[in-house]
Amino acid sequence: MKSFRFAVSAMIAIGGLALMMAPPAAAKPEDSKKEKVACTACHTKVKSKELNDTGKCYATKKSLAECKK
Repeated sequence: MKSFRFAVSAMIAIGGLALMMAPPAAAKPEDSKKEKVACTACHTKVKSKELNDTGKCYATKKSLAECKK
Protein backbone atom coordinates (compact mmCIF):
# COMPACT_ATOMS: atom_id res chain seq x y z
CA MET A 1 0.00 0.00 0.00
CA LYS A 2 2.87 2.39 0.78
CA SER A 3 4.39 1.81 -2.65
CA PHE A 4 1.07 2.66 -4.29
CA ARG A 5 0.82 5.93 -2.37
CA PHE A 6 4.43 6.72 -3.26
CA ALA A 7 3.76 6.01 -6.95
CA VAL A 8 0.67 8.24 -6.96
CA SER A 9 2.56 11.04 -5.18
CA ALA A 10 5.44 10.74 -7.64
CA MET A 11 3.08 10.90 -10.64
CA ILE A 12 1.40 14.02 -9.24
CA ALA A 13 4.78 15.67 -8.62
CA ILE A 14 6.02 14.83 -12.14
CA GLY A 15 2.78 16.14 -13.65
CA GLY A 16 3.13 19.39 -11.71
CA LEU A 17 6.72 19.83 -12.88
CA ALA A 18 5.69 19.19 -16.48
CA LEU A 19 3.01 21.89 -16.25
CA MET A 20 5.44 24.40 -14.74
CA MET A 21 8.03 23.77 -17.46
CA ALA A 22 5.58 24.00 -20.38
CA PRO A 23 5.96 27.15 -22.45
CA PRO A 24 3.15 29.69 -22.04
CA ALA A 25 0.67 30.07 -24.84
CA ALA A 26 1.58 33.01 -27.04
CA ALA A 27 -1.43 33.23 -29.33
CA LYS A 28 -2.84 36.70 -29.75
CA PRO A 29 -5.64 38.26 -31.79
CA GLU A 30 -2.86 39.93 -33.85
CA ASP A 31 -1.79 36.47 -35.06
CA SER A 32 -5.28 35.85 -36.38
CA LYS A 33 -5.32 39.22 -38.15
CA LYS A 34 -1.79 38.74 -39.53
CA GLU A 35 -2.66 35.36 -41.03
CA LYS A 36 -6.19 36.46 -42.03
CA VAL A 37 -7.87 33.42 -40.47
CA ALA A 38 -10.37 32.78 -37.70
CA CYS A 39 -9.20 31.64 -34.26
CA THR A 40 -10.51 28.16 -35.02
CA ALA A 41 -7.89 27.75 -37.73
CA CYS A 42 -5.45 26.93 -34.91
CA HIS A 43 -7.69 26.25 -31.90
CA THR A 44 -10.19 23.44 -31.45
CA LYS A 45 -12.95 25.94 -30.59
CA VAL A 46 -13.39 29.65 -29.95
CA LYS A 47 -11.83 30.87 -26.67
CA SER A 48 -10.12 27.50 -26.15
CA LYS A 49 -6.41 27.20 -25.43
CA GLU A 50 -6.36 23.70 -26.94
CA LEU A 51 -4.58 23.66 -30.30
CA ASN A 52 -5.38 21.51 -33.30
CA ASP A 53 -2.61 20.14 -35.57
CA THR A 54 -2.35 23.41 -37.50
CA GLY A 55 -2.07 25.38 -34.27
CA LYS A 56 0.71 23.12 -32.99
CA CYS A 57 2.59 23.63 -36.25
CA TYR A 58 2.07 27.40 -36.11
CA ALA A 59 3.39 27.47 -32.54
CA THR A 60 6.75 26.21 -33.75
CA LYS A 61 7.04 27.71 -37.24
CA LYS A 62 5.14 31.03 -36.76
CA SER A 63 3.78 30.82 -40.32
CA LEU A 64 0.60 29.19 -41.58
CA ALA A 65 2.07 28.95 -45.08
CA GLU A 66 4.55 26.41 -43.72
CA CYS A 67 1.76 24.49 -41.97
CA LYS A 68 -0.49 23.94 -44.98
CA LYS A 69 -0.78 20.33 -46.03
